[in-house]
Amino acid sequence: MRPEIKAFIFDLDGVLTDTAEYHYRAWKRLADEEGIPFTRQDNERLRGVSRRRSLELLLKGREVTEGQAQEMMERKNRYYREMIRRITPADLLEGVPELLQELRAAGIRFAIASVSKNTRDVVERLGLKADAISDGYSVERAKPAPDLFLHAASQLGIAPSQCVVLEDAAAGIEAARAAGMWAVAIGPAERFEGLMPDAIFPSLAGVRLEDILEAIRGSRTWVVRETSFEPERLHQMETVFTIGNGYLGTRGTFEEGYPGQLQATLVHGLYDDAPLVHTELVNAPDWLPIELFVAGERFSLVEGQVLDYERWLDLRRGLLGRRVRWRSPKGRTVEISIERFASLADEHVLAIRYRVRALDFEGPIELRASLNGDVKNPSPFGPIRHWQLVGQGELPPRACFLHVRTAGTGTELVEAMRLEVEGAEASYLPHRDEWRPAVAARFRLGRGEEALAVKLVSIYTSRETEDPARAAREKLEEAASKGYRALLADHEAEWARYWQASDVVIEGDDVGAKHASPLLAVRFNLYHILIAAPRHDGRVSIPGKTLSGFGYRGHVFWDTEIFMLPFFTFTQPQLARKLLM
Repeated sequence: MRPEIKAFIFDLDGVLTDTAEYHYRAWKRLADEEGIPFTRQDNERLRGVSRRRSLELLLKGREVTEGQAQEMMERKNRYYREMIRRITPADLLEGVPELLQELRAAGIRFAIASVSKNTRDVVERLGLKADAISDGYSVERAKPAPDLFLHAASQLGIAPSQCVVLEDAAAGIEAARAAGMWAVAIGPAERFEGLMPDAIFPSLAGVRLEDILEAIRGSRTWVVRETSFEPERLHQMETVFTIGNGYLGTRGTFEEGYPGQLQATLVHGLYDDAPLVHTELVNAPDWLPIELFVAGERFSLVEGQVLDYERWLDLRRGLLGRRVRWRSPKGRTVEISIERFASLADEHVLAIRYRVRALDFEGPIELRASLNGDVKNPSPFGPIRHWQLVGQGELPPRACFLHVRTAGTGTELVEAMRLEVEGAEASYLPHRDEWRPAVAARFRLGRGEEALAVKLVSIYTSRETEDPARAAREKLEEAASKGYRALLADHEAEWARYWQASDVVIEGDDVGAKHASPLLAVRFNLYHILIAAPRHDGRVSIPGKTLSGFGYRGHVFWDTEIFMLPFFTFTQPQLARKLLM
């Protein structure tokens, strides 16, 4: 069953027509007159935001009086209006007339919602007959606030949950999600990184109504979401948001860390002696830690003010993401987007991408990425330390390593890590705390500016190679040379092959229902047994708690053969053979 959709709400610039180019030219002319460097990359940050906010971003911290600001905005608008006088219905983007015709035929209403105060003039010149228009005069708060879209839905008399928003700006996608509407992104996928729209199309050329409805239907059956931070549910959600690749599993703890969390990375076959149970899977060194300092204030969800929060697990892509808008105790506001994965294409590679944007201040930022070997296994007898420190140190450039050995079985493990910042000029500083080697990146952000950090980690044990230290170093160099996007593309391609053989479809599944989709529930369970199934090691099998926690101490029981083996026999026979040990 398709979701019940009664309205489409279109952004104007860049979705229905390419007035975005006119905006760029007008801002560029103003910037040139004011002696301010302004590139197309700078212009990307102006997409979907108000005229005043756009001016603030263009000025890059330059102080002007209110009178000067008003004059600049009026001047830019004059340049823009001179250019849009040439707009005609022929300027509708490819695919738009056909989609609007399909909407009319299907009885689906459509509205236009744009922060531009020239919206009605442009709509008239395009010859569009929208059922409702919301523009810069309609609401006080611009995107990413949801007000503009909620105003449009109110004019239409249609519930937000029955509206689809088509947007070409990250701020617009955020606004649509905040409004409780379906969010469809139009443009290159990298523009919407860290946002998880319900669907992405490069453009509307050749896109049919059915394509959009099918895409948004699928999105709600593949993604597990959390929309509020609840410290009392840490352990439960850490299990839910576990990632893995058949070699290891990492619980969904947060990069910044919180008291009471149950951090764990469990590697297949990595056992050590333990009281009473004789042996147990060992908690491997934590590869997740990234601390963010905003002008000296440490980011924490339990301090300051959380203005917006969402975390999601994309089952189809094996990708865990989080987006937070946070105001520090001293009033500095940042937007943070994080995603991580354990590569299914290369089981020894782990990756985190961390984006931070300064929203209302200019100042110093520090990102401190580390490897934490000071980890223990919980037990009824108290925490058990399984590791002995063999060595740690720096690996140029901007990298470090941690080398440990289990106390009983003598199995060695090496993790190597590299930190790289893009979008800002960063200086790098090593930290040499025992058990916790780290690399810190320090840089400055202006108001509205953002930087992107990538943390790559490699991991090997002496179960796979005689020299795990060398293997980890070489794998880290290989991963760094490929880069995050290539690693992610390989990872996603491998997941696509997995699901091609393993997916289940429930016909008639209603994604519009208030309760969790049955299909999502089935895929969630398939995901968790897939990430725990050893792909390259016939000496191990799936433990009773998979690789998501310490239950059963990593021991394997008959449940695997009775309940899991039949699934793998029909879908992944090569894995089924390995499960028989």
